[in-house]
Amino acid sequence: MRKFECNMCGCFSCGAETIFDVPPDQCLYGRSASAWQPVESKPQLPRLTAAIFDHPDCPVEAKIAVINGNGWIHFGTYESATPADTVEWYGVAPGKWLHVDQEKFGRFDPSDWKSSLVKRPAKLPEWCRVGEWVYREESPDDDMPFDFAFGQITSIDGRWIVVDGHGIVHVKHLSPARLRPWTNATLPPIPFAVKIKNNQDHFRTTVTAASTAGVWLGGATKAIGYAELMDECEQLDGQPCGVLELAERK
Repeated sequence: MRKFECNMCGCFSCGAETIFDVPPDQCLYGRSASAWQPVESKPQLPRLTAAIFDHPDCPVEAKIAVINGNGWIHFGTYESATPADTVEWYGVAPGKWLHVDQEKFGRFDPSDWKSSLVKRPAKLPEWCRVGEWVYREESPDDDMPFDFAFGQITSIDGRWIVVDGHGIVHVKHLSPARLRPWTNATLPPIPFAVKIKNNQDHFRTTVTAASTAGVWLGGATKAIGYAELMDECEQLDGQPCGVLELAERK
């Protein structure tokens, strides 16, 4: 769509949009003359995102960034702030606003400036990734109980980690863990049931025998290795077919 305007009347202007890059061929009100001119679109201002913290002039101590109603940026050391006029925030919460040369960052789209708050992305340990096993340490400031010690990270929101859907745990209460295959010595008492991972039919089978080399499932005549058992199966309660233990922090 291309925008055009006509100021032929002098008292007011008319606007129109056309699919092609050509103006309307007549006055919208049927007058004999018209003077349609293209309306030059203004460059769209960028939206403020967390990428601003990668800007070379972003203060190292900045934890949040917001823009005011004119699209100019403000950095602060606050953990969070209420989306509102930055002038009203001074002295409200622990922290301070940082002096920066706003011209170096340019202006941002102010259309939704009251909800423009972005936080510096949390830097998490290398081991804190979705799918990794972790150990949850006891904490005196826990305000809700958890029924697990080991678990697998299912999602991450900043420094808050969701482990196996049990609840949200702060990363400071987690330690890296590792999963290793069972051995003939660490295997649960035989027989015991397991289920195939990611099987829509919830197929179950039974570990009926074991040796140092592996285990036999159901009526199978051939054994599978302990590593294969760990990769392909899990216990009926969802726990892995292996040994969970603390790992060293890197």
